[in-house]
Amino acid sequence: VGLADTEFPSNLTEAIDRLVHPEDRERVFDEAKRVVREQAARPLEFRIVRADGEERVVFCSYALVIGDKSRLDHLVGTLHDITQRRADELRFNNLQIQFHHTSRRAVMGELAAGIAHEVNQPLCSIVNFAKACKNLTAREPADFDQIRQWLDSIATASNRAGDIVHRLLGFARREVAARELASVRRLIDDSVLLIRHEARTHHVAVLVEMPEDDFEVQVHPVSIQQVLVNLLRNAVEATSEANAMTGMITVAMTRLADRVEISVADNGAGVPESELKRLFEPFYTTKSQGLGLGLAISRTIIEDHGGEIAAALNSQGGLT
Repeated sequence: VGLADTEFPSNLTEAIDRLVHPEDRERVFDEAKRVVREQAARPLEFRIVRADGEERVVFCSYALVIGDKSRLDHLVGTLHDITQRRADELRFNNLQIQFHHTSRRAVMGELAAGIAHEVNQPLCSIVNFAKACKNLTAREPADFDQIRQWLDSIATASNRAGDIVHRLLGFARREVAARELASVRRLIDDSVLLIRHEARTHHVAVLVEMPEDDFEVQVHPVSIQQVLVNLLRNAVEATSEANAMTGMITVAMTRLADRVEISVADNGAGVPESELKRLFEPFYTTKSQGLGLGLAISRTIIEDHGGEIAAALNSQGGLT
């Protein structure tokens, strides 16, 4: 802490008041009161301010020395400087966020044609309805009821185009991993929207099976969408490569107490059973052009949310 032995505070209260960072001081005082009250030690992490003004992060481990009448006499412990470790963890977390973001941007580039197609559909509807309205206004008498209906259709198509752009921008945006309550139905619908054109191109149908009541979960929405989009794109590729007469992907949600299970099942070629356990390993891939990072990133995201991800072979072929 940068103090000579003769300068060191003589008691715990003075030490906390003089050495602990102002923003952490109240928390450390509360912990000290708890130790006296319960006579139970537990490790504590906080910031200190050295005599030269430098801030450091320390990990405090200590033991209680009980004196006469079973009362706390004093504490004996050590302060471990973990400033560098915390800085390294912060850098690692930032790199992980950047890596996930880069992965999403790469997917966005591959989905560019589908994005253009999805936005182009409502734009074409807007143009056609606008031309139809213009033609009706030239007639005598003008059919205002029909014009109003078509104007409503223009508004609906405009909102749809804007909604598509909004969701795509959200998916591509670099965001910190802030958690929020999110609708499971919305997470699935948005993810299906992103791969819909790719699925159509490969003649693969996507069926969503959801219970009538929606369910909200505390997640980082864009990260969960990243996982679902990756699983859906893998399913599209596997199904199209299998040359199935009817390519089918089924996305289902099952509620389990306070958790939710989402499954993505396809009727593609699947993988050998011996490779199932390796699917989520970094750089392991069954694709000729794959890097083997998509499922590894997906596993990291799901485990960061306190969840699990696994793969299983379907009895009728394909993978879930």
